[in-house]
Formats: sequence, C-alpha cells, structure tokens
Amino acid sequence: MVSALGGLGLSPDAMLTAVTTVRFFVDGAVASELAQRGLDMDAWMSAQGAYGDAIITGGRYPRLARVMVEAEGPHARDRAERCFHDGLEHVLDGIAHRIRLS
Repeated sequence: MVSALGGLGLSPDAMLTAVTTVRFFVDGAVASELAQRGLDMDAWMSAQGAYGDAIITGGRYPRLARVMVEAEGPHARDRAERCFHDGLEHVLDGIAHRIRLS
C-alpha cells in the first residue's frame, strides 16, 4: 500500500496515516464478519421489528426513521459485500480528497 502512495508527494507520516486508515477499515470489516458467523441476519432483523417500528413511528428520530424505511442495503442478499465495497470506496475517496488538498 505504501508503494501505491509513493508517487503522490506525501510525507511518510501522511502515507502511514492513509495505510493505517484503510487497514483499520478492512480489519474492522473482517472482525465484524467473523463475529457474525452463524448469526442469521434475517432472523435478527425480524427480532428487532417492534424496536424498529417504535423508531419509525415515534417521530423522535426522523432521519433514522427515513433511513430505516428507505434503505435497500440491509435487505439485500449481498449486504455485507455492498457495505464493505461502498465503505472502502468512501474511505479511499476521503484519502484521495485529502491528498488533493495537500
């Protein structure tokens, strides 16, 4: 990863920060995946029904309610892959943005 950043004119500290940020994201995603092995996500989501309904109808958290109603990702069969791909893309875009500002 350091080689990929080598020609961008970053300081050694900036390169280490970028590499560490990506590594932490990937490590966290892997740890989450390992922690969920054997857990049926559909059953878990069903068990959260009453809590989710209270959030959606309660009016206290309108932004969260909107996300809960409109988000497609949590119900997709490839939700873990989507989340990892999109999350990593956000992390890398943020690093690229930061590099352009340097």
